[in-house]
Amino acid sequence: MVQRFALPAMVGAAIVLVLALAAPPVQAQANTPTPDNIARWIEELDSDDPAVRADAAMQLGLARAPEAAGPLLDHIGDPDPTVGYRIAVALGQIAEPDSASPLTNLLRDPDPAVRWRAAKALGLMGAEQAIPALSFALSSDDPLVVAAAAEALGLIGTPDAFARLIVPLRDRQWTPRRQAATQALEAAGEAALPSLLWALDNGKDAQRGNAAEILGWIGDPEAVNGLIFVLNDPVSSVRASAAWALGMIGDPVAIPPLEELWARDSDSYVKRQAAIAITRLKMEE
Repeated sequence: MVQRFALPAMVGAAIVLVLALAAPPVQAQANTPTPDNIARWIEELDSDDPAVRADAAMQLGLARAPEAAGPLLDHIGDPDPTVGYRIAVALGQIAEPDSASPLTNLLRDPDPAVRWRAAKALGLMGAEQAIPALSFALSSDDPLVVAAAAEALGLIGTPDAFARLIVPLRDRQWTPRRQAATQALEAAGEAALPSLLWALDNGKDAQRGNAAEILGWIGDPEAVNGLIFVLNDPVSSVRASAAWALGMIGDPVAIPPLEELWARDSDSYVKRQAAIAITRLKMEE
C-alpha cells in the first residue's frame, strides 16, 4: 500500500517542481523592459520614495527606452543625489540624439548638481555638439562640474575634444581644471597621444612639461621620440619632466640621450631626473 501511493505522490511533487522552474521569476518579469513596465517606471519617477525613483531611472537606462528620455530630462533636477546620478547615467545609456541640445543648455544651469548631471550624460552619449559648452564648463567654479566636463570630453574622444583638454595644461598651479584634464587625458590613453605630442612640441612652457608627465603615466612607446627631442628644451622643468617620462615608459633606446643629458645639463634637478630614469631603464634591460 505504501509503495502504491508513493509513486503518484512523487509524480505530483515532480510536476510542481517542473512548473516552478519553468515559470519566469517574479523579479525577472518585473524588470523586463515591456511597454507596461517602461510606462510604470516613467510614472515612478514621480514617486515620493527616492529609492523607487532611483530604481526606475536605472531600469529605464538599462532598457534604453527612447520614450523615457523626455521624462528623465524633466526630472534631472531631482533633489536626491542618487536619483540624479541614476538619471544622468540613464540619459547617457539611452543616448537619444534629441536630448543632446537640452542637456547642453543645462550646462549653464544655476544648480551645479544639474550641470554635473548634464555633463555626465553628455559624455556617456558621446555628444560631439556639446564640446564647446563642455570646454566652457572647465572654467566652472565648482570642481565637481569641472571634473565631469573633463571626463565627458575624454569620453567623447575626438581631436577637438582632446584639444580642449590640452588648454588647461597651461596652468602652472595644480588647479581643478588642470587636475581634471590630466586625469581625463590619462584615462584616454593612446587615443590622446596625438594631442599630447602636439602640446609637447608646440605648447607653452607649463603645457609642454605637463604633457610630458602625462605621456609618462600613459607609458606608450610611441611617445619616446618626441620626449627625447624635448630633452633639449630651453626650460629646465620641461627637460626634467621629459627625462622622468622616458624612465616611466621603459624603452632602453632612451638611455644614450639621457646619459648625454646627465653629462651636459647644469640644472641639478634635471640631472637627478636623468639619473633616476637611466637607473630605472638599465634595471629593466
